[in-house]
Parts: sequence; C-alpha cells; structure tokens
Amino acid sequence: MVQCEVTIQPGNRVIQASKGAVLLKALIDAGIGIDGPCGGQGVCGRCRVRIEEGEYNTEPTAHLTDQELNEGYSLACLTLLEGDLRITIPPVSAKAKILTGAGEDELVQRLSLGHWIVDSRTKKL
Repeated sequence: MVQCEVTIQPGNRVIQASKGAVLLKALIDAGIGIDGPCGGQGVCGRCRVRIEEGEYNTEPTAHLTDQELNEGYSLACLTLLEGDLRITIPPVSAKAKILTGAGEDELVQRLSLGHWIVDSRTKKL
C-alpha cells in the first residue's frame, strides 16, 4: 500500500496513513483528538478541518458554507487521502481531553470506540 504523510497543525505532528483512507479514521487511529460524534457518517458536521495543501478527494456537504469551502475546509469523514496533506484542526473540531486515571493511549482507544470511563464513588458492598 502506498503511504501518505499527513501534517497536522497545531503542533506540527506528522502521521502516516494509506492512500485512499478516510482522513477521520486516520486521525483517530493516530490518536489525534477530533470530534466526530456521528461516527463518520457525515451528518453532524463537527469533524471539519482546513486543508492547507495536498492531494485529496472529498464530497460536497451542506454543513459547510461557501466561504468555508473557499477557505479550504472539508469534513474529515468525507475526505479520502490521495497523497500527502497538510491540515489544520480548528479549535471547534478538537476533542477535549478527559482527565482520568487511565493512560493516554488507553483513553484514546476507549474514546475512539465510544466507551465511557466511569469511576463512581458509590460502591456496592
């Protein structure tokens, strides 16, 4: 498989993903916190990213205004990698970190799978 490099701002982080992969899945697999409550179905419009440069293929959506489209915005769940990309994840799309006793890798895995981490003070005796 041909690999593509995705450079993510802020942070100047670089990840590898397969050509033809969905950008949202590549970001989640790499542990990048991005909001996608609809599970990548393209119905919520929360996984917007700004594509600065690179090769990609995307589908039109009613969730983006004409101005946003002209500025290079796209929904990560509707964007397929065709080559190397440089993107910016705006603050509105960044997923906030939840502080728990879990390690960061475990937390990212649980959040990406849709599991909630609950540590109740109430215990059954």
